[in-house]
Amino acid sequence: MFSDELAGNASKRRQEQSKARRRKLKEQKLKSQNKEKDSSTVGDGDSDKPITSNNSIIGKDNAISGGAKAHAPAESSSGTESAKNSAVAIALEQRKLRSYQKLHNSSATTIQASFRAYKSNNVLAKSQKGLLEKRISDLMILSQLLHKQNKSYVPPPSLVNLMMNQMLFVLHSTARNRKMSIIDENGKDEQISVAYFATISDYLTKKDGQNFAKLIEYAILPGLLSSDDHMDPSLQWLESKEGQVKFKKILRVCCHLILARQRVASKKNGNIINLVMPFVASEDDVSVIYKLFQAVLGSNKMAPARSSVIAFCNKIFLSTAPPANVPKPLTLGQKPSKIETLDLLHILRSFLLYPSGKKICVIPTNAERDRRKCISDLDRQRATGLFALLSTVARNDLHLMSRFVIEIYTVPLLTWRVEQNEINTMIGNGGHTRMPPFMCNVSAFLKIYEAKVLSTFTDVLSSADIPLKLCPAPPVLSLCANMACFATSSPIINGIDRAAFNADGKNTNI
Repeated sequence: MFSDELAGNASKRRQEQSKARRRKLKEQKLKSQNKEKDSSTVGDGDSDKPITSNNSIIGKDNAISGGAKAHAPAESSSGTESAKNSAVAIALEQRKLRSYQKLHNSSATTIQASFRAYKSNNVLAKSQKGLLEKRISDLMILSQLLHKQNKSYVPPPSLVNLMMNQMLFVLHSTARNRKMSIIDENGKDEQISVAYFATISDYLTKKDGQNFAKLIEYAILPGLLSSDDHMDPSLQWLESKEGQVKFKKILRVCCHLILARQRVASKKNGNIINLVMPFVASEDDVSVIYKLFQAVLGSNKMAPARSSVIAFCNKIFLSTAPPANVPKPLTLGQKPSKIETLDLLHILRSFLLYPSGKKICVIPTNAERDRRKCISDLDRQRATGLFALLSTVARNDLHLMSRFVIEIYTVPLLTWRVEQNEINTMIGNGGHTRMPPFMCNVSAFLKIYEAKVLSTFTDVLSSADIPLKLCPAPPVLSLCANMACFATSSPIINGIDRAAFNADGKNTNI
């Protein structure tokens, strides 16, 4: 509306200026015509003078009139040119003013639209979160009542999809175009692209972790483990591309909750900093996530998922070869789910190296003084659960067992980062196995990399995620140190277990 008014005022001004120019030109023409008439009347009145003088006077008058005629167009042309220049300058100024006003209006509209969208999304997320919590509470009460009567309740897939959509909306940000960097073959972030995707929120609370774990326990697992295929929501997700993306988002949130910590913004000396807080999900919540992983990976023989679901999840979680050029520490939920890696062995290695989520010194500075206490109990418990799960999953796969040697056994101070009971299981302490599990992994590694062990052994164990600035121990040294700790602690190898030796002093189990 304002732009139309401004445009109308400008056109009126231009019309008035053109009228003034035409009026000025007419006045100049009238003045020149009057001068010519005056000169002609003067020539007629002087007829008594000699012819010579009359001719000279006429010549002078003609010269004067000719000069006036010559100067009059010059004066008019200079006036018109100056008027034109002033009109162009005024038009340019008005055009700049209109463009600035248009830019100002569009900027204000964009800011208002983004703020209103942010505010409305927050209001919608709060309302959906409250409704979701009520539904989860009702589902828990119903399941517990039926469980007391030795009955199980399997919610319909439509209800599971509805609740899962609400959960994903609450835990994620608004989908929009975002810039992201793609790591090339040389490990450099050079290629920058723009993709439309949503990220996992950085400010999750313990309540969010509890709600997600309850939704898995009471909504997804009953249908996943039921005998009726029509009650399994995962089979419906695998039938379409959109459903597969949703299933991968659910699995990504599960992996994220294993590593995620509460982050609270705080100010120190006027600067905003992020304080590293405890884990978002408790150990009980993570145990429910591990139950889901055991079902979809087929490690739980008593309650496995469908074969198609196991094949889909194995392709996502377990890779025969370690992923290349993935940065450490690993951050989940910040890239599109299509290109983000969810390899569990890679996640375990990233957490063992950088449990705080920041790229700091791998070996704590107080390791020599405090020994095993330099690793916090919470980090050790969280690493032990994922370590035990992957040890069970990789037991019958040579490639996964070899990856244990390459990625896990090369972590410095591994025996301090995992609980002692899991170390005892790995070295065969307390069991009567023929060979300790860690020796089985080493045997699988030698079978696969037999040709490279003697020639390029260091290239197989090379890892760019542990620079010497952060860790003075290279992967080969860490592997030797961990293997020495395993061998000296294993009763089958060090000779403490007398049942493993015969009368001639030979070890019969290895």
